[in-house]
Amino acid sequence: MLSSGAFALVGTLPDDAFYSWGWRLPFLIAFPLLGFAPLPAHAHRGVPGLPQDAGRRRTQQGPKPAPLVEAFRRTWGRMIVAWAPRSSAWAASS
Repeated sequence: MLSSGAFALVGTLPDDAFYSWGWRLPFLIAFPLLGFAPLPAHAHRGVPGLPQDAGRRRTQQGPKPAPLVEAFRRTWGRMIVAWAPRSSAWAASS
């Protein structure tokens, strides 16, 4: 929301000023905020009830497969049924 507001404010600049240097202002303002990004994660370390080993458990099980690959593995028949009418429409239009 902050970025939208920043671009809305910068959008009030005259066109030549915006296209020459004004579009850079929201990015220049946002860059220092990157330093504050790790703070919430750091503040929640040691919070009671928050699982501390969740990341380790995930890596011990191995990486999760890509969602698209899993979708094709599990529902390839439905995908063919869904794409068949569309592909025939493409063929008929060309």
